Amino acid sequence: MNEFAPPNDDICFALKHSASIEGLAELPEFEHLDPDMVRDLMSEAARFMTDVISPTNRLGDEQGAVLRDGNVVMPEGYRAAYAALIEAGWNRVSAPEEHGGAALPFAIGTVMLEMFGASNMG
Repeated sequence: MNEFAPPNDDICFALKHSASIEGLAELPEFEHLDPDMVRDLMSEAARFMTDVISPTNRLGDEQGAVLRDGNVVMPEGYRAAYAALIEAGWNRVSAPEEHGGAALPFAIGTVMLEMFGASNMG
């Protein structure tokens, strides 16, 4: 059972009204931002965290991490889910492009971290 459902409408509202994403889009470094792109990005991030990361949450509680022969063995699915997160780039959306990021505002990167932690704190 998947228990994580991010409040995407609330997230987009907060980005618009609290983080002033539209105001940030007026700055030269964020001129590629627009409300539709931000909403689509948040929807896709929410889907990813719900479908890929959240299912590992219960496994982490049930199996836990184990120290075996000096190595930490993670619960089933953790490595694959984390690798998928890295591959999708959700961990670096606010990093500069020259470092593999999307150069989006830090507020959007913070939302990604929050979704990641909420979907599976472990």
